Amino acid sequence: MKATTRRGTGPSAAAVQAAREEERAIRFRETLALTRELEESHGQIATLAAEARAADERRAGLERELEQARAEAKAARKDAQTARKKAKSADEALAASRAEAARHAARVAELVASTSWRITAPLRRVVLLLRR
Repeated sequence: MKATTRRGTGPSAAAVQAAREEERAIRFRETLALTRELEESHGQIATLAAEARAADERRAGLERELEQARAEAKAARKDAQTARKKAKSADEALAASRAEAARHAARVAELVASTSWRITAPLRRVVLLLRR
């Protein structure tokens, strides 16, 4: 049964006051819960901000390492290019030396096969015997 006013047309002032107090209590509890939730959110934000700063520091460190690795790779590519040039030059020098050795061997074979070499063979043997 509701409390009514003296005239019987609505709730009494005490009932209205009680309803207002109840509404204030509900709003206070809701505000308190929201405040706690907000404080937790602030804590989470602070934690996330710290994690973000740490991640930024890690990223910056990784970027420095990447730049260093890129510089080292560039230097290695330059060294490899220099080594390839030296190897090519050495290969060319080796090929030239082999060609020259082949020409000399052919000339020696030509001399040994010549008539003059065969005719002077006994004379060379005598000279060798005399030198001993």
